[in-house]
Amino acid sequence: MIGVKITPDELDDALLAALRGAPGQVMPWAELRDLPPASAYWQRVESLTRLEVSGAVHVTKVDGLNYCALGYSTPPPRRRPASTVACPTMQS
Repeated sequence: MIGVKITPDELDDALLAALRGAPGQVMPWAELRDLPPASAYWQRVESLTRLEVSGAVHVTKVDGLNYCALGYSTPPPRRRPASTVACPTMQS
């Protein structure tokens, strides 16, 4: 497959598709990096970095192995209503 060009967006999509199909949407980087077609090693590393920086993927190291998972977001914290009870130390 030498000479076949793959764009960064296509590479990103290939990595995300592989993670979506993985059990638990988690996969070791050692397996994930070999799945995209026709790309150099450093292109795959750059793709993973782009995805991690954007929040689409999370990467963590466990026992020396890098694991990749689809990104997730949590809702922002709810604001608590202002207390109507005066603080005893604030009373004069």
